[in-house]
Amino acid sequence: MKKLIFTLLAMWISIIPSVAQTIIGSVPTGMTITNPNVYVEASATSESDTMSFDIDCDGTKDFRLYVKKSAAFADLPTVCLIYRLNADFELCSDSGISSIPKYYDSGDTLQCSGAQEWKSDFTNYLGNWGCGACYLPSVITDKYILYRKGGQEGWLKISFNIQATGLDTVTISATIDEVLTQCETTKVISNHQYFPKLIYYPNPVASNLTIESNTSGILCLLRVTGEQVFSRQIEGDIKINIESYDRGLYFLTYVTKEGEASTQKLILN
Repeated sequence: MKKLIFTLLAMWISIIPSVAQTIIGSVPTGMTITNPNVYVEASATSESDTMSFDIDCDGTKDFRLYVKKSAAFADLPTVCLIYRLNADFELCSDSGISSIPKYYDSGDTLQCSGAQEWKSDFTNYLGNWGCGACYLPSVITDKYILYRKGGQEGWLKISFNIQATGLDTVTISATIDEVLTQCETTKVISNHQYFPKLIYYPNPVASNLTIESNTSGILCLLRVTGEQVFSRQIEGDIKINIESYDRGLYFLTYVTKEGEASTQKLILN
Protein backbone atom coordinates (compact mmCIF):
# COMPACT_ATOMS: atom_id res chain seq x y z
CA MET A 1 0.00 0.00 0.00
CA LYS A 2 2.80 2.41 0.93
CA LYS A 3 4.54 1.63 -2.36
CA LEU A 4 1.36 2.48 -4.27
CA ILE A 5 0.96 5.79 -2.41
CA PHE A 6 4.54 6.80 -3.13
CA THR A 7 4.13 5.85 -6.79
CA LEU A 8 0.97 7.95 -7.14
CA LEU A 9 2.62 10.86 -5.31
CA ALA A 10 5.63 10.75 -7.65
CA MET A 11 3.33 10.71 -10.69
CA TRP A 12 1.37 13.71 -9.37
CA ILE A 13 4.55 15.71 -8.71
CA SER A 14 5.90 14.92 -12.18
CA ILE A 15 2.90 16.44 -13.94
CA ILE A 16 2.84 19.72 -11.97
CA PRO A 17 5.34 21.56 -14.27
CA SER A 18 3.47 20.59 -17.43
CA VAL A 19 0.18 21.90 -16.02
CA ALA A 20 1.76 25.32 -15.42
CA GLN A 21 3.32 25.57 -18.87
CA THR A 22 1.80 27.86 -21.49
CA ILE A 23 0.79 26.29 -24.79
CA ILE A 24 1.22 28.45 -27.88
CA GLY A 25 -2.23 29.39 -29.14
CA SER A 26 -3.81 29.35 -25.67
CA VAL A 27 -4.36 32.41 -23.49
CA PRO A 28 -2.87 32.16 -19.96
CA THR A 29 -4.31 34.13 -17.05
CA GLY A 30 -3.38 37.81 -17.18
CA MET A 31 -2.49 37.73 -20.89
CA THR A 32 -4.40 38.53 -24.08
CA ILE A 33 -4.02 37.90 -27.82
CA THR A 34 -4.26 41.00 -30.01
CA ASN A 35 -3.76 41.83 -33.68
CA PRO A 36 -1.21 44.64 -34.30
CA ASN A 37 -2.17 44.72 -38.02
CA VAL A 38 1.41 44.68 -39.24
CA TYR A 39 1.72 44.11 -43.00
CA VAL A 40 4.59 44.91 -45.40
CA GLU A 41 5.05 44.21 -49.11
CA ALA A 42 7.34 44.95 -52.05
CA SER A 43 6.78 44.49 -55.79
CA ALA A 44 9.27 46.55 -57.80
CA THR A 45 12.97 45.93 -58.32
CA SER A 46 14.98 46.75 -55.17
CA GLU A 47 11.82 47.90 -53.39
CA SER A 48 11.52 47.54 -49.61
CA ASP A 49 8.81 48.10 -47.04
CA THR A 50 8.90 48.40 -43.27
CA MET A 51 6.52 48.85 -40.33
CA SER A 52 7.20 49.47 -36.64
CA PHE A 53 4.90 48.40 -33.84
CA ASP A 54 4.43 48.51 -30.07
CA ILE A 55 3.43 45.37 -28.16
CA ASP A 56 3.66 46.45 -24.50
CA CYS A 57 1.32 49.46 -24.76
CA ASP A 58 3.81 52.14 -23.72
CA GLY A 59 3.61 54.03 -27.03
CA THR A 60 7.20 53.31 -28.11
CA LYS A 61 8.51 51.13 -30.95
CA ASP A 62 9.42 47.60 -29.86
CA PHE A 63 9.93 45.78 -33.19
CA ARG A 64 10.09 46.58 -36.91
CA LEU A 65 9.11 44.13 -39.67
CA TYR A 66 11.02 44.58 -42.95
CA VAL A 67 11.06 43.03 -46.43
CA LYS A 68 13.27 43.84 -49.40
CA LYS A 69 13.01 42.44 -52.92
CA SER A 70 16.35 41.70 -54.55
CA ALA A 71 17.32 43.33 -57.83
CA ALA A 72 18.83 40.14 -59.23
CA PHE A 73 18.90 36.46 -58.36
CA ALA A 74 22.08 35.35 -56.53
CA ASP A 75 23.12 38.97 -55.96
CA LEU A 76 21.67 40.50 -52.77
CA PRO A 77 19.04 38.03 -51.51
CA THR A 78 15.40 38.90 -51.08
CA VAL A 79 14.93 39.04 -47.31
CA CYS A 80 12.46 39.25 -44.46
CA LEU A 81 13.88 40.69 -41.23
CA ILE A 82 12.63 41.74 -37.82
CA TYR A 83 14.51 44.47 -35.95
CA ARG A 84 14.42 44.53 -32.16
CA LEU A 85 14.12 48.23 -31.40
CA ASN A 86 13.49 48.10 -27.65
CA ALA A 87 16.59 46.96 -25.74
CA ASP A 88 14.38 45.49 -22.98
CA PHE A 89 13.20 42.70 -25.29
CA GLU A 90 14.87 39.42 -26.25
CA LEU A 91 13.99 36.82 -28.89
CA CYS A 92 14.35 33.05 -28.58
CA SER A 93 16.99 31.84 -31.06
CA ASP A 94 18.90 28.64 -31.75
CA SER A 95 21.94 28.33 -29.49
CA GLY A 96 25.21 29.16 -31.22
CA ILE A 97 23.53 30.90 -34.16
CA SER A 98 23.19 34.68 -34.01
CA SER A 99 20.26 36.66 -35.38
CA ILE A 100 17.98 33.75 -36.38
CA PRO A 101 14.87 33.28 -34.20
CA LYS A 102 13.48 29.81 -33.58
CA TYR A 103 10.10 29.02 -35.17
CA TYR A 104 7.36 27.32 -33.16
CA ASP A 105 3.98 25.85 -34.11
CA SER A 106 0.58 26.24 -32.50
CA GLY A 107 0.34 23.68 -29.71
CA ASP A 108 4.04 23.83 -28.83
CA THR A 109 5.09 24.78 -25.31
CA LEU A 110 6.12 28.39 -24.77
CA GLN A 111 9.61 27.50 -23.62
CA CYS A 112 13.05 28.73 -24.69
CA SER A 113 15.52 26.11 -23.46
CA GLY A 114 17.67 23.20 -24.55
CA ALA A 115 18.91 23.98 -28.07
CA GLN A 116 17.41 27.49 -27.83
CA GLU A 117 18.32 30.53 -25.76
CA TRP A 118 17.22 34.15 -25.28
CA LYS A 119 19.25 36.60 -27.40
CA SER A 120 19.29 40.37 -27.78
CA ASP A 121 20.38 40.84 -31.42
CA PHE A 122 19.04 44.01 -33.04
CA THR A 123 18.80 42.52 -36.54
CA ASN A 124 17.11 39.14 -36.89
CA TYR A 125 16.67 37.11 -40.08
CA LEU A 126 13.26 35.48 -40.60
CA GLY A 127 13.77 34.31 -44.19
CA ASN A 128 15.81 34.74 -47.37
CA TRP A 129 15.58 33.76 -51.04
CA GLY A 130 17.78 33.95 -54.10
CA CYS A 131 21.32 33.17 -52.95
CA GLY A 132 23.48 30.08 -53.07
CA ALA A 133 24.03 30.18 -49.30
CA CYS A 134 20.37 30.83 -48.39
CA TYR A 135 19.05 28.19 -46.02
CA LEU A 136 16.29 30.05 -44.18
CA PRO A 137 12.66 29.54 -45.22
CA SER A 138 11.23 31.63 -48.06
CA VAL A 139 7.62 30.82 -47.22
CA ILE A 140 6.06 30.29 -43.79
CA THR A 141 2.44 30.29 -42.66
CA ASP A 142 1.28 30.91 -39.09
CA LYS A 143 4.58 30.29 -37.33
CA TYR A 144 5.47 31.74 -33.93
CA ILE A 145 8.59 33.37 -32.53
CA LEU A 146 8.97 33.89 -28.78
CA TYR A 147 9.88 37.12 -27.03
CA ARG A 148 10.75 38.01 -23.45
CA LYS A 149 10.70 41.31 -21.60
CA GLY A 150 11.85 40.95 -18.03
CA GLY A 151 9.72 38.18 -16.55
CA GLN A 152 7.04 38.40 -19.25
CA GLU A 153 7.11 35.97 -22.16
CA GLY A 154 4.88 35.98 -25.22
CA TRP A 155 4.83 35.32 -28.94
CA LEU A 156 4.46 36.93 -32.35
CA LYS A 157 2.62 35.00 -35.08
CA ILE A 158 4.27 35.53 -38.47
CA SER A 159 3.55 34.59 -42.09
CA PHE A 160 5.51 35.56 -45.20
CA ASN A 161 6.18 34.66 -48.81
CA ILE A 162 9.37 36.13 -50.34
CA GLN A 163 9.87 33.78 -53.30
CA ALA A 164 10.55 36.45 -55.91
CA THR A 165 13.36 38.58 -57.34
CA GLY A 166 13.40 42.02 -58.88
CA LEU A 167 13.34 40.37 -62.29
CA ASP A 168 9.66 39.46 -61.98
CA THR A 169 6.46 41.25 -60.96
CA VAL A 170 5.57 38.99 -58.04
CA THR A 171 4.79 40.84 -54.80
CA ILE A 172 6.54 39.64 -51.66
CA SER A 173 4.87 40.22 -48.32
CA ALA A 174 5.01 39.53 -44.59
CA THR A 175 2.48 39.93 -41.81
CA ILE A 176 2.23 39.75 -38.01
CA ASP A 177 -1.42 39.31 -37.08
CA GLU A 178 -1.24 37.91 -33.56
CA VAL A 179 0.66 38.89 -30.41
CA LEU A 180 0.41 37.36 -26.95
CA THR A 181 0.90 40.22 -24.49
CA GLN A 182 -0.33 41.65 -21.19
CA CYS A 183 -2.23 44.57 -22.75
CA GLU A 184 -4.87 45.07 -25.43
CA THR A 185 -3.69 48.14 -27.35
CA THR A 186 -0.75 46.86 -29.40
CA LYS A 187 -0.48 49.06 -32.47
CA VAL A 188 1.51 50.23 -35.44
CA ILE A 189 3.69 53.21 -34.51
CA SER A 190 4.92 54.14 -37.98
CA ASN A 191 4.18 52.96 -41.48
CA HIS A 192 6.58 54.73 -43.79
CA GLN A 193 9.78 54.12 -45.69
CA TYR A 194 12.19 56.68 -44.25
CA PHE A 195 15.70 55.25 -44.14
CA PRO A 196 18.51 56.93 -42.20
CA LYS A 197 21.49 58.32 -44.06
CA LEU A 198 24.38 55.88 -44.00
CA ILE A 199 27.36 56.38 -46.31
CA TYR A 200 30.07 53.72 -46.33
CA TYR A 201 33.14 53.27 -48.52
CA PRO A 202 35.03 51.76 -50.18
CA ASN A 203 32.79 48.95 -51.46
CA PRO A 204 34.24 46.42 -52.14
CA VAL A 205 36.56 46.83 -49.15
CA ALA A 206 39.72 44.97 -48.16
CA SER A 207 40.77 46.45 -44.82
CA ASN A 208 39.36 49.73 -43.46
CA LEU A 209 35.71 50.65 -43.93
CA THR A 210 34.65 54.28 -43.45
CA ILE A 211 31.13 54.91 -42.09
CA GLU A 212 29.45 58.31 -42.27
CA SER A 213 26.10 58.74 -40.52
CA ASN A 214 23.81 61.67 -39.70
CA THR A 215 22.54 60.11 -36.47
CA SER A 216 23.47 57.64 -33.73
CA GLY A 217 22.44 54.00 -33.71
CA ILE A 218 23.45 50.34 -33.86
CA LEU A 219 25.54 49.11 -36.81
CA CYS A 220 25.52 45.38 -37.56
CA LEU A 221 27.43 43.28 -40.09
CA LEU A 222 25.72 40.03 -41.13
CA ARG A 223 26.57 37.21 -43.51
CA VAL A 224 24.00 36.40 -46.20
CA THR A 225 23.00 33.38 -44.10
CA GLY A 226 21.83 35.75 -41.36
CA GLU A 227 24.70 35.14 -38.94
CA GLN A 228 25.73 38.33 -37.15
CA VAL A 229 29.46 39.08 -37.35
CA PHE A 230 29.51 42.15 -35.14
CA SER A 231 27.22 44.78 -33.65
CA ARG A 232 28.29 48.12 -32.21
CA GLN A 233 26.97 51.52 -31.20
CA ILE A 234 28.05 54.35 -33.49
CA GLU A 235 27.57 58.11 -33.48
CA GLY A 236 28.76 60.17 -36.40
CA ASP A 237 31.68 59.05 -38.58
CA ILE A 238 33.86 56.03 -37.74
CA LYS A 239 36.39 53.66 -39.33
CA ILE A 240 36.16 49.87 -38.91
CA ASN A 241 38.93 47.38 -39.66
CA ILE A 242 37.45 44.27 -41.29
CA GLU A 243 40.65 42.42 -42.27
CA SER A 244 39.93 39.54 -39.87
CA TYR A 245 36.57 38.65 -41.47
CA ASP A 246 36.06 36.09 -44.25
CA ARG A 247 35.85 37.49 -47.77
CA GLY A 248 32.45 37.56 -49.47
CA LEU A 249 29.05 39.25 -49.54
CA TYR A 250 27.58 40.72 -46.34
CA PHE A 251 24.65 42.82 -45.15
CA LEU A 252 25.38 46.11 -43.41
CA THR A 253 22.35 47.06 -41.31
CA TYR A 254 21.84 50.24 -39.34
CA VAL A 255 19.15 50.94 -36.73
CA THR A 256 18.89 54.45 -35.28
CA LYS A 257 17.91 55.25 -31.70
CA GLU A 258 14.53 56.36 -33.11
CA GLY A 259 13.99 52.89 -34.54
CA GLU A 260 14.53 53.67 -38.23
CA ALA A 261 16.47 51.03 -40.13
CA SER A 262 18.30 50.46 -43.40
CA THR A 263 20.00 47.41 -44.89
CA GLN A 264 22.64 47.55 -47.65
CA LYS A 265 25.16 45.14 -49.14
CA LEU A 266 28.90 45.17 -48.53
CA ILE A 267 31.52 43.11 -50.36
CA LEU A 268 34.74 42.11 -48.60
CA ASN A 269 37.51 41.25 -51.07
